[in-house]
Amino acid sequence: MPPEMGGPAGATNPEQLFAAGYAACFHSALRLVAGRAGVDVSGTEVVARDPAARAHQICPYSNATRGNIEVTLAVA
Repeated sequence: MPPEMGGPAGATNPEQLFAAGYAACFHSALRLVAGRAGVDVSGTEVVARDPAARAHQICPYSNATRGNIEVTLAVA
């Protein structure tokens, strides 16, 4: 539990685990979409907006949370 809830902290909380899972899932979806479009995203952190938007449509985490939480896609 986090210290705000009386816990000792120092451990991973459920929100952090969800975020890590979402990031990994979204990255896989992004690689799939980019690969189908012939865009090489291996080893990069900056990608095009279109593949990111398409990945957001097929990522299971995106689909599970759509309409429940606000998600903003950003391309650096």
